[in-house]
Amino acid sequence: MKDWGFASGGSYNGRATDFNGERAVNLYPEIAAPSEHAKARIVLQRVPGKKLFSTLPKNVRGIFSTDSRLFAAGGTKFYEIYQDGSQVEYTGDIGPGSTPVEWFDNGRMAFIVSGNQAHYDFGSPGPGIPPTLVRAAFNDGTPLDVVQGGYVDGYFLAQERDSNRFFISGSNADLTGTKGPTTWDPLDKGEKAGSPDRLFALFAARREIWLMGQKTTEVWNNTGAANFPFQPIPGVFIEEGIAAPYSIAEIGGFRHWLGADSKGSGVVFRAEAYTPQRISTHAMEQKIQTYYLFDAVGRGHQQEGHSFFVLSFPTSKATWVWDNTTEQWHERAYWDPQRALYLEDRARFGAYVLGWNQYLVADGNSGKIYDLSPAHMDDDGVPIRRLRSSPHVNNEGKKLFYKAMQLDMTVGQEVNLLDGMGLPRDPMMMRRTSNDGGKTWNNERVASIGKTGKYKMRVRWRRDGSAYDRAYETVCTEPINECIVDAYLDVVVPKSPPLPGAGEV
Repeated sequence: MKDWGFASGGSYNGRATDFNGERAVNLYPEIAAPSEHAKARIVLQRVPGKKLFSTLPKNVRGIFSTDSRLFAAGGTKFYEIYQDGSQVEYTGDIGPGSTPVEWFDNGRMAFIVSGNQAHYDFGSPGPGIPPTLVRAAFNDGTPLDVVQGGYVDGYFLAQERDSNRFFISGSNADLTGTKGPTTWDPLDKGEKAGSPDRLFALFAARREIWLMGQKTTEVWNNTGAANFPFQPIPGVFIEEGIAAPYSIAEIGGFRHWLGADSKGSGVVFRAEAYTPQRISTHAMEQKIQTYYLFDAVGRGHQQEGHSFFVLSFPTSKATWVWDNTTEQWHERAYWDPQRALYLEDRARFGAYVLGWNQYLVADGNSGKIYDLSPAHMDDDGVPIRRLRSSPHVNNEGKKLFYKAMQLDMTVGQEVNLLDGMGLPRDPMMMRRTSNDGGKTWNNERVASIGKTGKYKMRVRWRRDGSAYDRAYETVCTEPINECIVDAYLDVVVPKSPPLPGAGEV
């Protein structure tokens, strides 16, 4: 039996594992283009690993980049981090709290929103002098009391705390500074008024402002009006809101977020224009209903042509990843070897520094910042536990006899592994089976995936017994470029007894 979906699917693991108990943890599907004459149309690739790049004294609350510079917020402090991992701390605090920090650059300065406060970063005043944060305030000196921000068409945006209003700064085009981006007139404000639900998130991208409530969303753009340049786009009103204010992210031309409306919450949406499309599955939504939603964090990440939307649930210790390229979900997780369980992936925040050609990610539970790359084979020294649970194998409820299972995968890679006695050993893969819809699993069995240079090695398990319904699960923690191309079963289907003849019963 050729591949029954083992090497071609993502995660779909809901309450009814009898229906489908598929999981892809730290593995994601990759689809070959129609013009590519590949052995298989879809394969499973391993996720990239992490290597420690820098460590902040306090938990990271966000990382940000320009073309050739990297910045980070940790605790109440702000930092610039250099290419060698060293860092300089800014003078002044960004404000208390544990919520994510936002950072917006207009080419002349940066606007930082954190802990109900807003600050400016004007850069280093000179060699050897630490840069200083400057508190953003209205023209009368009253500090901005804001929770989220943005930047559109030369204006900084600031969402007022506990209201439906947002403010805009003066224009970046005003080089004199009298009405420039550091000036805030309290009369320069807009208000989400199309629906009474509270403004929950402000998101600016592609020269538009999305004012997202708990039930509905308005979209504004720059009309050039004299009194206030931003106005609602006529005829655009989205009957979906947002469940977690920091869950929205843009990648691949799409906006993605954890949604909510007047009927409920916990559905993930994607929108290219103004029509949200549900992308979460029923199985994933069943999981989400058990999570704490408010602190969910979304980010976009491009890797080797894949356009990923990464959605982390810090309190519930889970991370789900949507691939716009394949339109499938997979899970990413940090394996805690002491407690033997999956936790939220360490990469909660991310930033790409073009000049360094590096994608850096940050762990919101510590001060650690990592280089994320397929060149790294582990999570900064901790093995990445890659798991694949297969779709069910059945034959209309008839018993099947399994002679063998074989994986077509990368084998014979150069890897130096030692056993407990310090002797060379083969890299191994573990596998187990379930004959009751994924409720219980048989003992693990291991198979070699080939010593260095053994490119013809067959990863095979023999004498697998019989079952009316079966699921397979493999686990690999070895530091290899795991790529599962295909999977085969050697199955014996018993012959059906002859049908009774005329008059026989």
